[in-house]
Amino acid sequence: MLTIISMLHHWKTKELYKAYIPYNKPKHNIILLELYIIKVTNILGQSCSGAPLVTITFLSLRIIVHSFLFTLTLLICLSWDSFLLICHYFFI
Repeated sequence: MLTIISMLHHWKTKELYKAYIPYNKPKHNIILLELYIIKVTNILGQSCSGAPLVTITFLSLRIIVHSFLFTLTLLICLSWDSFLLICHYFFI
C-alpha cells in the first residue's frame, strides 16, 4: 500500500515539475533538493530491502519528505489561489 501511495505521489510531483519548471527557473534549487532526497531514500531503501520493517520505515520517511517538499515547492512557485486549487484537486 505504501509503495502504491509513494508511486502515485512521485508521479503527481513529476507531472507538476514538468508543468512548472519552465516558468519558475529560479526555483530549481528546491526541486533539485527533493530529487536528491528521493535518490538517497531509494538507495537506502534498496540497501535495506531484506528487512521489511526498515523498508516500510524508509517508504514512510520518503512520503513525509515528499509531502513537505512538494508543499514547499508549490507555495514558492505558485500564488496562494493556485496552490489551494492544486491541493484541492490532488489531495481531496
